[in-house]
Amino acid sequence: MALEGHLRDLPLIDMLYIFQASHKVGKVCFTHGTDLGMIWLQDGQLVHAIAVNARTKVPLAQGEEAIALLFEWSDASFRFMELCADEQVKVSITSPLEVVLFNALQQRQSKHMRQSHLEPNSLVRLAPQLAPSCSGGISLSIDHWRIISHLVVETSVEQLADELNYSYDQLIKLLEEMITLNLVNIHTPLAVPQRQCMVGTSLAPQQQQRHVRSLVEAVKQRLRFRMQRGGVHVSH
Repeated sequence: MALEGHLRDLPLIDMLYIFQASHKVGKVCFTHGTDLGMIWLQDGQLVHAIAVNARTKVPLAQGEEAIALLFEWSDASFRFMELCADEQVKVSITSPLEVVLFNALQQRQSKHMRQSHLEPNSLVRLAPQLAPSCSGGISLSIDHWRIISHLVVETSVEQLADELNYSYDQLIKLLEEMITLNLVNIHTPLAVPQRQCMVGTSLAPQQQQRHVRSLVEAVKQRLRFRMQRGGVHVSH
């Protein structure tokens, strides 16, 4: 019996856990533009995966790397099929499903961070002033304000993610929005761990509160400046 659908309706991670719980045996074919992917399952566990360009037949990835690539295909269609009676399945994946998914998601996060020129030790601080050339309206979400409230001192991306309980993907997206709005500056130290840089810079609770209030007021002043140049909407 065939099962068909789209990953936008049934994300890959949910699909794989369903197959694991039902001890599925079979294969799933994915179509993403001109690219094709295929995974094979035995007793609900991943045993093999490949991705190829359907037009050129050039292999794109195999094994766990193919699983990581499939996570990028959020709009792909899929079709589950039973194995043929005499079908021989190659084994390129031997790790448990949880390990495979963990590694795939880590690769995806690392790729996203490399593309964004952000690293876990990249340092985040509030921009001293808005660029005069910026124009248009600003809309700040509660997530943007949460990040601002944690920038009492220069803080690493890794530390922000831990303190705010955000995934790297979520935090990077928010930081990119704030960089575009000229609200924060980012730089990556060459070889000095951020936690060492923070030694001796912690403030007393009352000082932290005053510092946060001053930072919030500074951001509000920036928004007032922008309001004079265009419409501004601030969501709390």
